[in-house]
Amino acid sequence: MIARPKPGETEDDLKRLEAEFQQGDSQCSVKIKRPIKKATRPNLAGRFTLDLDTLPELESYQVLFDVEERNTDLLDLQPTTSKLPASTLKSYSEDDGFPEAIDLSSYYKVGSAKRQADAGKSYFATEFDRLNGHIEDARHDPIEEDSITALASETQNDFEEENVKRLAAMKNDELVAARKEIEEKLDPKLLEFLKNRHKSKNAKPSSEALAKPQVSQYKQAKLLREQGLAEEKNEPQTSISTEAIRQLEVLEEFADWKAEEKYDRLAADAVQLDLLTKCARRVIPRQEHQATRLFDLLKASTRTEAPNSTLELARSKIDEIKKLYLEEINVGGKQVQRFANGLNPVVDGSWMLRPIRSVLDAMQKSERSSTTDDLDIVRLTLMWTALLFAERPTLFYTMVDPSDFYVRLAELYILGPELFTDTIIEECTSMLLEQFLLPQSRKGQLILRLERPVAGLDAFMPFYEELLTKYEEFSVGHIGFSKIILLGAYGNSALSDALECQLTLWSSRRNVVREMTTSSNVLKPLLDFIKEISENAAKAKEETCYVQYSMLLSEYAGALRSRRVEKERNSGAFMIAANELGAFVLRHTSAKENVELSTPSLKDFDSLVCVLREAVKDVLTI
Repeated sequence: MIARPKPGETEDDLKRLEAEFQQGDSQCSVKIKRPIKKATRPNLAGRFTLDLDTLPELESYQVLFDVEERNTDLLDLQPTTSKLPASTLKSYSEDDGFPEAIDLSSYYKVGSAKRQADAGKSYFATEFDRLNGHIEDARHDPIEEDSITALASETQNDFEEENVKRLAAMKNDELVAARKEIEEKLDPKLLEFLKNRHKSKNAKPSSEALAKPQVSQYKQAKLLREQGLAEEKNEPQTSISTEAIRQLEVLEEFADWKAEEKYDRLAADAVQLDLLTKCARRVIPRQEHQATRLFDLLKASTRTEAPNSTLELARSKIDEIKKLYLEEINVGGKQVQRFANGLNPVVDGSWMLRPIRSVLDAMQKSERSSTTDDLDIVRLTLMWTALLFAERPTLFYTMVDPSDFYVRLAELYILGPELFTDTIIEECTSMLLEQFLLPQSRKGQLILRLERPVAGLDAFMPFYEELLTKYEEFSVGHIGFSKIILLGAYGNSALSDALECQLTLWSSRRNVVREMTTSSNVLKPLLDFIKEISENAAKAKEETCYVQYSMLLSEYAGALRSRRVEKERNSGAFMIAANELGAFVLRHTSAKENVELSTPSLKDFDSLVCVLREAVKDVLTI
């Protein structure tokens, strides 16, 4: 046993125990193992240094064969601007197996020695066929051709003169006998054709032929289908489709729809559409870049008349206006301005009013009222729009769609009276309404379909109903708000949709017309337009939309009878109803003989006239 140290032993005792342990044969029960350091693997993904001097050099006998340059005499030629001789090229072609170069110099000569290429073939193809014996070796001589043409003309004239002389020398009996002999030899049908061929050339086309336009196979088949006269044919559909594409006609893919405007498209094939898409990708960015320059161009005035204070204020705030539309991006280390995401002046017909939609979305999302920041944004937006309209009218008319513009401008009145009663905003909206929207409505450019998307909205009718609700809520008979309401109902070129809007406006369940206290003098330009368009569309309304039109006349009479619309309080609305009722009664009492048979019966008209007169006899004499 090995003695272990005990408490109290000195250092000498410990050395003695160590000496006894080393002299003994006992082994330690614990074996110490030290860790072996592993060799680190080199990082093969990093850089490395290759010493070429340490690599063994391959002997030439290990290569399959030595690289040897052929045709080295070409390298010995002195540099010159002239071409290599044909003999040298021919020898190299024969050695290397390339085909012999074809000499086309005879096709570029001047004069009679010049060869002419065959029709539809190139010089190379013509010479190749000539060398292989496919065509004759003929040289076209223009002088010879002219002489042949002149000789033929002279021969024809000689024949004509000879025939005239011969006919002049014949007697009447001989002429009759010769004519009878010719008639006996010819076929009667051919003889009839020869007699009448000059008549058909000189005959004037009939009025029906002039009125009827020439149509393609696609349109002809479409008209036959509409009239129920189409015959069952085994003609493949691809031929008609090809004809439609060639004529660039409109394909009616939704012919069973009842809407007056369907989602039709222009007939085009895939190659045309692909080319159009590629061109648009290159053109649209350039147009956007030109649009960004508008802000800098309008800093300087181009107007010759007296300056407008609102427009000058807008010009002084161009830098603030730019922040509403443009953003800066880094392109190749350079700051470039472009239109913000979701704003495209090329395809958006009302891009200048887009900030109003952003303010409206923010207010509806957070369910808050308008703030001073909203007022500044709307004010800058309308000032910029008015400035662009005044300074660049041609560009404005090109870029703006009246229908989209009307909706975006009408969204201003949903924001609340804190915004649309501002002085600067009222001045700008009045300019845009009277100088742009009203003239465009006169031209029939304002088209608002109730169930069709417009200005990013799914349909127009829900928006118009919300507009009427806001008018009842806080308009207090505002002039601009009243104009936008009336223009949407009466300026709409879609007849049936316009009547639906008018019915909604004059409905007895709403108080819109009762709160429309704007005088007729203020609304005179708009009232004159409404009267004019009502007279022009009277016949169409009575023939195609008689049910809606009769309901609207009843709403007019009901509003006057119930005193919802009074002449003193609502002179503008009263004038609209009175003019419409008076014109209808006048049309069907003073000149009944002018009423066409396609309209409802005269008895129905007489009954309606009596009902209307009885309804409004206390407030209006018609």
